[in-house]
Amino acid sequence: MGDEIQVIEKKKPKKGATVVFAFPDVGLVGPIAGKYIVKGLEMKEIGYITSEKFPPITAVHKSRPTYLVRIFEKDNLVVVVSEIPVAPDLINALSNSLSTWLSDINASKAILLGGLPDRNRMEVEEPKVHGVPSNESMHKLLEEKGLHVIQEGFIAGINGVLLRDLARNEFPSIYLMGESYPNYPDPGSAASVLVSLNNLEGLNIDVEELREKEEEIKVAARDLMRKTQKAMEESAKDQEEEMPLMYM
Repeated sequence: MGDEIQVIEKKKPKKGATVVFAFPDVGLVGPIAGKYIVKGLEMKEIGYITSEKFPPITAVHKSRPTYLVRIFEKDNLVVVVSEIPVAPDLINALSNSLSTWLSDINASKAILLGGLPDRNRMEVEEPKVHGVPSNESMHKLLEEKGLHVIQEGFIAGINGVLLRDLARNEFPSIYLMGESYPNYPDPGSAASVLVSLNNLEGLNIDVEELREKEEEIKVAARDLMRKTQKAMEESAKDQEEEMPLMYM
């Protein structure tokens, strides 16, 4: 797995699982959605990801110390949820480790959850969800499910690098992005992403509670959003709103 990143399994995931990654980025869409999946499906913790270069912080859940990046499983679904933004100098090492791990556990595909900055988000009642596929089969899946496929642009941070590395390895992957507030936690966008995930994976995650508790979640997630904003600035996340020069 490399010296910098360790993926520790308490239990081996089932072969053929779909693995969902929920890392903090725009609007904290990933971790808000990821935690909601874990709670709603009553998933069991089966492992964690750690590194000596992670911040010296220990999370506490249900009165017990735990790790900042945890792995959960139920049936053929695995969810990786991070409670810390990934520092730019760790992104490549983490992506390499996750790519290797997906192959080692014989996962069937990866779905990355995140946000797409939308300066007009205040005017949008139900954010749209966009997808970026790693290959033609994933492209067809997105189109079959009626999801908009982004044709050109930039993806910064861990989600962009991981998707690129998985595409290079010809591993089936999709990045789902909900239109989101650029600088604030966005449970509404997370709810839209979960509806799309339901559609893709045949799940039945009820998002009503997420929408009802939107303001409560925004307040609870402010500190993580502040830390994530700093990490995004360092990894040029704001460039996702721009187009590559070669296509202008």
